[in-house]
Amino acid sequence: MAFIRYIFLLLIVCAASGVFISCNNGNKKLLIEEIEIPETLPHIPDSVSRQKEIDNIAKEMSLYNSVDGIRVAFGNIESEQYKRFTWLKKFASDRELVTLTNHPDPVVKAYSFWALTERNYKDCKVILEQHKNDKSAFSYHVGCLGSTRHINLFYFDRLKEKLNFMESSYFKKELMNSYNNNDWQSIERMNSIF
Repeated sequence: MAFIRYIFLLLIVCAASGVFISCNNGNKKLLIEEIEIPETLPHIPDSVSRQKEIDNIAKEMSLYNSVDGIRVAFGNIESEQYKRFTWLKKFASDRELVTLTNHPDPVVKAYSFWALTERNYKDCKVILEQHKNDKSAFSYHVGCLGSTRHINLFYFDRLKEKLNFMESSYFKKELMNSYNNNDWQSIERMNSIF
């Protein structure tokens, strides 16, 4: 009986703080007919066709409207969205990714910054500083769990392992200042659960 109460309480906490369970079969309805992710990209820097491919991937990411981790849903599948991310990470230059961190769509921003942090791009702290007040929201899915995330917190989460104590403290304080006290407490609770 105590176990059932614990599970019930956990579900209430998750629901109250914006986390939702999304264990569908991974067959998310897309706004586009067929996903075609090119296997190569023209190697001519800043060429029109190169930019067109990157713009198409960014548009498809935006239409899908979710940041997915490597595995989602009950089937533990790699989503088409995550495949777009791996394509972008593989083919876009650092400069193109930096430009995309300022894209109007938060999903494109999130994936672009994620790719830069995985590359150990030297100016990720500068990008975080520029976006420390950017609270644009997006859906984030990993496995069967989903939540609403904000760009500034996502950028910090992706970078925090690479920050020293002073840098981490500075950014955490700056991020706290962009949220009211109740919102920040909810964010802290969610970080302690997951």
